[in-house]
Amino acid sequence: MNTLDFLGRIRTRAARRRVESWIEHRRGPFSQHDMDLANQAGASYRSDNNLALAALMTRSSGASTPATTFAGQIWLDTTSGTRKRRNAANTLWIIEATNDETFVIDRSSNTILDESDIGKTFRATASFTQTLTAAATLGDGWRCGYRVEAGATITFDPNASENIDGATTKVVIGPSSGVIVCNGSLFYTVGFVNFVGSPITNSLSGDVALNSAATYFTGPSVAQGTVGTWVAHGTVTITNSATDDYLCKLWDGTTVISSTVFRVGAGLFGSASLSGFITSPAGNIRISVAPGGTNTGTLAFNGSGNSKDCTITAIRIA
Repeated sequence: MNTLDFLGRIRTRAARRRVESWIEHRRGPFSQHDMDLANQAGASYRSDNNLALAALMTRSSGASTPATTFAGQIWLDTTSGTRKRRNAANTLWIIEATNDETFVIDRSSNTILDESDIGKTFRATASFTQTLTAAATLGDGWRCGYRVEAGATITFDPNASENIDGATTKVVIGPSSGVIVCNGSLFYTVGFVNFVGSPITNSLSGDVALNSAATYFTGPSVAQGTVGTWVAHGTVTITNSATDDYLCKLWDGTTVISSTVFRVGAGLFGSASLSGFITSPAGNIRISVAPGGTNTGTLAFNGSGNSKDCTITAIRIA
């Protein structure tokens, strides 16, 4: 005998209500329904209708997929801890959000990122390998935020041979923040600019005479070594008793990272700033300057009175 037949045999309203309350208590706060109200007696119809309304109010909550599904239907999956929406073709479920109620989580060791982590933000305070559930399970559109604190290194390792940013793993050295996204087949990241070490900065401590036309003179430089990828930025300041054009290049002695040309008027100061990236630099990263046609110019270290007029900074990012 099913529940509705059983309720229909109870003769008094009070007794029926007590049984219905007991059933509600046993069933818990979740409910699913096929949304088809069959022809039936009044009390049975009311009970069936209440079940349908409960399913609507709890968004078809349950540990397994509703037996009858509809395009656009919402289901709170209590097994995976996610809210899912039925796709337009009524052929699969799309994960939309987590059912959890904690959204920013500190983490010092690995717990695999799964369906219920969609939309959350994680803060790594120690170094470890962060694993991810298979992309096909997470589905197209799954994403989470991730912050790696200073001193921590996180290796993101997708399931099996799946890739993240085109490789089987991705290493992020803190401090760095970004977003991990899934397209149902593999993973991508947005952000995660690594600052592997502290900035290296150097300034000229005295003027450098630009006393040979068309000859490059070394201005500010840093000794960063030849390993890694670096971002560099620098400024040079020039003065001359005559008007001249100056060629400037940011380079490692072999590869030019960035360059410019500018004119300085007679008796005036002029400056130029250059920046760019380089991998495995061959030598010290520097800014070199060549006068166009005079030999009376100067790289001025203290025209401003602050002794930083020719300065370069480099930061390793990978």
